[in-house]
Amino acid sequence: MLAALAAPPPARASAPAGPAPAAGRGGRAGRGGRAAAPPPSPIARLTSAIKASPTIGYIWGDGPTGYSIKYAWRSSSPDGVERVVLATDRQITSPSSSPIAGAATDAEFTIVEMRIDGKGVGEAKVSLTPPVVDAAAKTLAIDATAGAPVLLKVTR
Repeated sequence: MLAALAAPPPARASAPAGPAPAAGRGGRAGRGGRAAAPPPSPIARLTSAIKASPTIGYIWGDGPTGYSIKYAWRSSSPDGVERVVLATDRQITSPSSSPIAGAATDAEFTIVEMRIDGKGVGEAKVSLTPPVVDAAAKTLAIDATAGAPVLLKVTR
């Protein structure tokens, strides 16, 4: 999934396979060729990668709706804080079945980032903007975590 956010390889220019068609009967001269389609955006590539990934778990809400977890990553810091990043293949919605307030409406996935201290207390935030790659940790991350809304509080 990290590769999906990387820049795509540059497009190769292709030379015509043969001589240009002649104008007149049956020729297509003057019509122009088909332009190559622009490469998909990083978010479109990430969306495809998330949807194509196997389900590795679920997030269950208050109702019968569950969310397939397609990506999970976890690390511990020296101060005992656990960091967990999850990706679901669709937007997590509120109990009223509307997207989480402030979430990017064109995103077809949700990134959840949790931080839980050594006592088991913490919070989870949900992506408002497209995710970024945390190169140092080699994982997806929420850009500007401080401004993201709190999805849930964790207490023991």
